[in-house]
Amino acid sequence: MRKAATAEYLADRGLKDATPETLNSALQAILRTMTPTVYEDATTGLTHAEQAVLRAGGLQRTAPPAEDPLATTVAKYAAIITRSLSVRAAGERLGTTAGRVRQMISDRSLYSFLLDNARHIPDFQFVPGGLLPNIVRANRELDPEAHPVAVYNWYHTANEDLLVDGDPDRLATPLDWLKAGYELDPLLRSAKHL
Repeated sequence: MRKAATAEYLADRGLKDATPETLNSALQAILRTMTPTVYEDATTGLTHAEQAVLRAGGLQRTAPPAEDPLATTVAKYAAIITRSLSVRAAGERLGTTAGRVRQMISDRSLYSFLLDNARHIPDFQFVPGGLLPNIVRANRELDPEAHPVAVYNWYHTANEDLLVDGDPDRLATPLDWLKAGYELDPLLRSAKHL
């Protein structure tokens, strides 16, 4: 893929300021922290007789998923890092000091994570002029040990606890719920279970 086409591809996916080099750097940082994982067939290393017993017990051998879930998670993690703000940049965006941003991180009103001794503050928490209304309350309910991709997925995935106008066919994402200004209790209960 040509460099211009790659930049356009990234911009179309919300990574307008990302370059292949910054994504590559983020991927390298993530991969350095990961434990090696090997995907194998569930019957690898078993005799034919042992495999027959497993099949008789209901084991079904299926083809591996078309998309590697680990690769998908790593790519999403790299995108989150690329779109995250530093403490200083978050302070500038909020019109406050880096010290105040660190306090907000400490009291969990601003979600962030640490990778390679660098603090990353995901940009989805911000709106023009400040923070998304009530995101502070949602952030405080999240498990501080939750993986950044799990937090990102929770905020961006339609949630069965967030029924728009009580309609089970109209589910909102937590971000959309906050933007719409709906009642917080269902969202806060959901956040506790992440």
